[in-house]
Amino acid sequence: MARKSASSEESTWEKYANYWSLSEQNDNEKVKENIPSGSVILDALITGTGKGIPAGSNVCFTAEPSVGKTTIALGIARKICLSGKKVIYFDAERAITDYQLEAFKLKEFLGKSFFLFDCNTFDEVENILSDLIYKKDLAAVFIDSLTVLSDDKDLDLKERVTSMDV
Repeated sequence: MARKSASSEESTWEKYANYWSLSEQNDNEKVKENIPSGSVILDALITGTGKGIPAGSNVCFTAEPSVGKTTIALGIARKICLSGKKVIYFDAERAITDYQLEAFKLKEFLGKSFFLFDCNTFDEVENILSDLIYKKDLAAVFIDSLTVLSDDKDLDLKERVTSMDV
């Protein structure tokens, strides 16, 4: 199924991006904050400075399965929670276990500063974000993993194709 071309209306994702860029422009006096990952090496790889991930930036980790992308993300999420800020974490793979939450000591932050959601589609992510994106002290949104999410229309098509008699 072909995707629709961008319309003249601003999508919710564009609104969020514009919100963050406008808040940066309107906040000239505020020093752009960096979010430390907990690893000087990772911070140096991401920014070249070792000072952390610049607030408002997008970082995408890509690698083969089972090399530690989720582990890195959970570690960064914990570091952010410890700083008193909030994290939204979408677990599209439904791979986060209680054991991992305990190992990273994130259970104590669940529902307070660490918000964990299971999701299947981009629309679900968008609906949840539309309610939470403007919350005070929100520092990061993790989507684990983008490749698992699909468009609602794509899901409808998948259901029709899988139910077809061949």
